[in-house]
Amino acid sequence: MANLLPQYKKTEVRKEYRTRVLILSLFMSGGILLIATVLLGSLHILLGSRLSELDKMNQIILEKKEDVTKLEKSIEDIRVKLELLQYDTYAMRLPYGLFRAVVDIKPEYVSLTKIAYLNNNQITISGVASQRKDLEDFVIAIGEHELFLPIEYPFSNITKKQDINFSLTLNLKTDDEN
Repeated sequence: MANLLPQYKKTEVRKEYRTRVLILSLFMSGGILLIATVLLGSLHILLGSRLSELDKMNQIILEKKEDVTKLEKSIEDIRVKLELLQYDTYAMRLPYGLFRAVVDIKPEYVSLTKIAYLNNNQITISGVASQRKDLEDFVIAIGEHELFLPIEYPFSNITKKQDINFSLTLNLKTDDEN
């Protein structure tokens, strides 16, 4: 089919076509720009609120970290004090330290049935020794210990050879006797 339009009309149609294409592309670019602005704006708002939440959480964690640091320091202080008390002779003179000393001294075949703290200078021990030698070793070990005075035990404790029931009264050394 032949084009019957004059030349000036053809140029006007092409010009109009280009104008419409340009306007359509500008509207589409504007629409895309508007949609991107809305999406990025909402993303900015969401990220801003998330950032403020993270700041609050960070502050809480920092406060807890300070609390944990204080707690760890307190635990370390207590551990140091316990180590000092463990080797302190004053702590050994407390009933728990005295009882522990007696139990540590005790030979394997001596069973203790009673340990009583009478006053600041005496402890009563009762028990059963499987043999006379075990009881003698126990009495000698107590006498050699730094906290106790040498003891004399009743003759009735050595009349039997096996399964000897015994009762001893231990006197503690004072600071003058060390």
